Amino acid sequence: MAKMIECPLCHATFALDALLAGVVGYSSGTDSACAPCPRCRAVLEFRVRSGSIELGYTYWAGSFHFEGMVTVSVSGLRRTGERSAPVFEYLGVAYPTRRSS
Repeated sequence: MAKMIECPLCHATFALDALLAGVVGYSSGTDSACAPCPRCRAVLEFRVRSGSIELGYTYWAGSFHFEGMVTVSVSGLRRTGERSAPVFEYLGVAYPTRRSS
């Protein structure tokens, strides 16, 4: 069963695999991805680490940065591939990223 996470904007819960399947961009500069919330469709920014996902936001302060606000432990979540185009693996499914910058 997929891990349920909460959208920080609309507070609806949804399965993590729905977020990973919806990735629309990846920034190697901040090592973060973005995808719409499956419920409210607001764009969520996040960073995947093996075993966890951080929801947060990006900002500019002389250079582009990602600030994680919520970290969720996710058993079985892995990150593979190159930093320039990582693949997120979860529950036996590979979710490739699309580079946006």
